[in-house]
Amino acid sequence: MKEKTYIKTYLGLLAVAMMAHILSMFAFAAKTAEFYYRPWEYFDEIAYRTKSIDASWSGEESGDLSRKNLIFFQESNETRVTTDPDGFRSNPIPAEGYPILVSGDSAVFGSGLSDDETFSWRLTEMTGIPTFNAGRTSLFNALKRKELADVKLVIDCRVERNIKGDVFHEYSVGSGASLYMPIAANDLDKIEAILKVTPERYSILYILLRMEKRVRKDLFDYLKNRHQAEWLFMRHTMNENDLEEAVESIGERARILDGAGIEYLFVPIPAKQTIYADEVDEFTLSYLARLVELLEKEDVHTIDLTNSYKNNKEVGLFQRYDTHWNGKGTEVAARAVAKEVEVIFRDHLAEP
Repeated sequence: MKEKTYIKTYLGLLAVAMMAHILSMFAFAAKTAEFYYRPWEYFDEIAYRTKSIDASWSGEESGDLSRKNLIFFQESNETRVTTDPDGFRSNPIPAEGYPILVSGDSAVFGSGLSDDETFSWRLTEMTGIPTFNAGRTSLFNALKRKELADVKLVIDCRVERNIKGDVFHEYSVGSGASLYMPIAANDLDKIEAILKVTPERYSILYILLRMEKRVRKDLFDYLKNRHQAEWLFMRHTMNENDLEEAVESIGERARILDGAGIEYLFVPIPAKQTIYADEVDEFTLSYLARLVELLEKEDVHTIDLTNSYKNNKEVGLFQRYDTHWNGKGTEVAARAVAKEVEVIFRDHLAEP
């Protein structure tokens, strides 16, 4: 009798779990975007893969570090994100040809930022020169777009902690494939895209497990008195080998573009810990200054934003509980870069 009772209990719990999972799937199909923290995650799994859905977002966006807790360190921003049909962020001056291309990862794409807060958008407004946002793709893939056939200046942005070894390991340094590849594939209908999403994204069972883990993290932070931290950092350290390999990698990038007749500007993005953290080792703290000095010896045009950021640190240049810069951070960076862009176009790229 006990075995039958156990079997019935097991089957009953299994039926409840299956029903909860099915209901979660229906909820996901009806309110898909609400199951995502960031628009580009939603774009990658749904909008970029679906013919009938535009890659656009209007709603709350929160970062990685806020997901680890349920109560503490919660930060979200109301963002409006739009892209072109290929998945690239919108520009305030749409153009048939873009003189400037900005390359980079999620920071350049604009994680946690509305369209008009992105670095490329602000740079366009400040210079009046149409600037293409090539965030989250290979630079050499973006250069195959017809609008970028006559690009004059590439601005390469990289977050400080990733400027080591092969700086561009996420993307091809060489020319790569001969054909242009858009970010958006648009090869599925919505149901097909939903069925390809892992249940961890939407199932209530997984959501409850994550909530339990986040509550435990809250308790841990509270007991360790960490819950009152003003900023959260992604800690990193750098060394001489990182520096040497980074200079070699960036130099190669610059030489490839110089051979194609394209001006190159490397812009390292200071890490949040460099501007706000205490107890950072001396080499890591001075890493960008060392990098810029060595790159200049290699004739690689570079801008060090560190002083500009330190001079404006009181306004808050990063998302408090995320690693990315905020709208104030992109504004300070764009202001510094815009001055260099004006000099470059006046002195080096002026029409004969």
